[in-house]
Amino acid sequence: MQTASTSPAFEGLLYGRMGHHLTKKIICCPHGDAKFVRFVNKIAHNNPNAIKVSYSENGLDKLIVETKEIPKLNFLEMIFSIVSKAQLKALRMRKQGKIESFIYQINEIEYDSLKKDYPFIGKKQLTKFAENIKSSAPDEAQNFLKEFFR
Repeated sequence: MQTASTSPAFEGLLYGRMGHHLTKKIICCPHGDAKFVRFVNKIAHNNPNAIKVSYSENGLDKLIVETKEIPKLNFLEMIFSIVSKAQLKALRMRKQGKIESFIYQINEIEYDSLKKDYPFIGKKQLTKFAENIKSSAPDEAQNFLKEFFR
């Protein structure tokens, strides 16, 4: 399995926030990026204030989305995505309140890969994702987002 640093085929990396400490990255599944885009869209529809958006321009431009919401894995995802022990532990720790929130990062290369040649997500979902992120982001991030989602 390749990691995001060696391939634009992103694998849904999440980090958990425990106070000021971040957990090691957790690989969600081979199609974790598509799942997270849909997850953010669902949160934005139900509770737009549950998303905190920031960015990083160190190295590759990265979009950083933080939420206290808990992603749910359905039975088929657990079978076909081969859910790891680390994922299950992180979800359990979030439900117990030990992990305060999850942080999702996607860089510009990974996002371009999603837009151009990724069969698990449609343009409509990506357009909605960009709109949701822009509406949840602070004013100082708007120029960055305009360039990121071009």
